Amino acid sequence: MASIRGEIEEELRFEKTNYRIICTRGIDMLETVPILLIRVHNRGDGFGHRFHDVAVEVTNNSEYVQRGFYQGPAANHGEVAIVDIMCDYQTIARYVRLRITKGSENYLNIPELEIYTN
Repeated sequence: MASIRGEIEEELRFEKTNYRIICTRGIDMLETVPILLIRVHNRGDGFGHRFHDVAVEVTNNSEYVQRGFYQGPAANHGEVAIVDIMCDYQTIARYVRLRITKGSENYLNIPELEIYTN
């Protein structure tokens, strides 16, 4: 597996969102690559449970397709929790986003994210 350093979409700040009904964060991988695994280093300050019902969605143009899912909620006990989300086989894309799909008071706070490719 390889790790590629992508770019965070400029209009979005990846590490934090304010309260929203729909939270998304996107990454430009800079090229089309096979995506195997998303590793999320979830916050370790007692609010890790906010990471729940997260869809991994990908695209090469403008129409996103869900290729992975984490139900959660993530647990933490004062430490950063690692959450691995496997992507469906043959996930090949340039753009990746995480989206909370359920709930009414959603926050997407991610200190670190790794995307593993083939």
